[in-house]
Amino acid sequence: DLKLPGSPPQQTLDLSSRVNGMDHLTYWKSDIRKDQVLGLTNGGIDSPMTEVFSHVAKRSRLTPPLSERLMLYVRQDGENVYTPLHLVPPNTQGLHQAIEQKYKISPACIYRKNKSGIIAKVDDEMLRHYCNEDVFLMEVQLRDESYEITLIELSTDH
Repeated sequence: DLKLPGSPPQQTLDLSSRVNGMDHLTYWKSDIRKDQVLGLTNGGIDSPMTEVFSHVAKRSRLTPPLSERLMLYVRQDGENVYTPLHLVPPNTQGLHQAIEQKYKISPACIYRKNKSGIIAKVDDEMLRHYCNEDVFLMEVQLRDESYEITLIELSTDH
């Protein structure tokens, strides 16, 4: 066993002492040893402790559900690498915020150009029809001291 200097001594876990009046268990982090969390108590992966503590070993994700976010990949002409734009919430406000965060510019207007060449102003309804991880070529134009952005739809067939 590797023990780091200054680390507290290992404590055993007494499940029976943690039952409260509501018939559920409370686990104290200081009471759980690493080998118990990994399911290695009594020398094996198939230990009953594996099921009890599997939730402790998993990291909880702080990512909002897909209905509350959208990620678009954009690149500018001449770039080989795409930049992810995380739209939270997945609407025009989220798109403006994502562009401001990544590119340090505040777009006055954002347009979309589809594969047929039709240009339309981006609105919330349009963004609802985008798929997570859609890809675009982003054109930025400075007009009258404000930025106009056009997201040109790209096919992902490579």
